[in-house]
Amino acid sequence: MWTFILQSLGWLLLEIYKIVKDYGIAIILFTLLIKVVLLPFAMKGRKGMMKMQMFTPKQKALEAKYKDDKERYNLELQKLYKQEKVNPLGGCLWTLLPWPIFIALYQVMRMPLTNMLRLTGDEIAKIAKIPEVLAAFGGDEAALATAVASNEIPLANALHSCFDKVVAALPELGSKLVNIDFDFFGLNLSLVPNVGVLNWYWLLPVLSAGFALLSTVVMQKMQGTQNDQASGNMKFMTYLGPIMSLVIGFTWPAAMSFYWTANSAISMAQDYLLTLYYRKKLNVPSPKEVQAEEDAKKAEEEAREQAREERRARLAEGGVSAPNRGNMSSKKYRQLKAQQEQKKIAAPADEIDNDADADERSENDD
Repeated sequence: MWTFILQSLGWLLLEIYKIVKDYGIAIILFTLLIKVVLLPFAMKGRKGMMKMQMFTPKQKALEAKYKDDKERYNLELQKLYKQEKVNPLGGCLWTLLPWPIFIALYQVMRMPLTNMLRLTGDEIAKIAKIPEVLAAFGGDEAALATAVASNEIPLANALHSCFDKVVAALPELGSKLVNIDFDFFGLNLSLVPNVGVLNWYWLLPVLSAGFALLSTVVMQKMQGTQNDQASGNMKFMTYLGPIMSLVIGFTWPAAMSFYWTANSAISMAQDYLLTLYYRKKLNVPSPKEVQAEEDAKKAEEEAREQAREERRARLAEGGVSAPNRGNMSSKKYRQLKAQQEQKKIAAPADEIDNDADADERSENDD
């Protein structure tokens, strides 16, 4: 089954290459087409995440209400899940389902002779024994053995460099061999960037890591989970992907970095559009709207607290200000004034607070 998936994806990439005659453009179109096929999974995953974003405030309210009773909190939380029809793992499950496909894509990219041309191990071994192929590796038999075993991109490039001679030496493979040119705007995507030599090949690993980081940061901003507010684990995951992309970029042929760059760029655009779509469809407030609402509540609470402090200060001084006098009934004012005149010293803090609250309530009478 796995071999069938790999060879099916390899056939698709090969057919796209035959049409566009450019390996780099074929990778872009191939990645875009796979994204379209997996779009239903991406939509379900994004929808689940947006529902969880709406659910989080209610969950926090339950946590605050039952902070001293974990058993009751878990019970009420399960009830809330059923009431809101939210699956806490819904977004993650749909996001993880495409990963086997991504692994298969990586394998297709790494082993083009096996998965794209569908050559057997014996047929690849015959190609590797041709003197011109070994010469393309500079006579390095160890590098050639590695290409045969785990990374066929350099071997496919060697096949391209002496394609006619290989076909002449192995006429029985003529119908299966395809001359794949790995050149993309002057960059040979079959070569491994040298970390010790600064040139244009550095661009692909850096772009790969940069797009991986940018896509993560953009989604965190759209979801309101800024990196400076994130936990240590989330910060670690934010930088893990870009670091892995950079390491892979300098240890594998440039085609791998090119694929990861294209995949990250398309994924970022897709996630951005899906987030906007479900934010409107599910009526989910944006992080800016949520922050503005929280700031307004905070400002209102601060204003109320400041008003309470001013009333406490006036009561502690033993008098009622003229403005407050006009906001309460004469009877209540006389009662409050009489109580204050009986106090020869400042009232304790808790009594002042109670008097301040009574003063606040009296302003709303009459």
